[in-house]
Amino acid sequence: MILIRDASEASQFWSMGIHVIIGSYSDLSVLQKLAGDSDFVFTCVSITILASIQALC
Repeated sequence: MILIRDASEASQFWSMGIHVIIGSYSDLSVLQKLAGDSDFVFTCVSITILASIQALC
């Protein structure tokens, strides 16, 4: 599963069988739900977006 901001990029992930969620790191409830449903979370979010990092922990 991958969270992307730009819907135009979704097809490249779908073609690899990856489930795509379109949103942003500011969607804290979405981040919490996705993280809670996942075994592992890899994030490339900037440390300056503290609320997003806290939502993933």
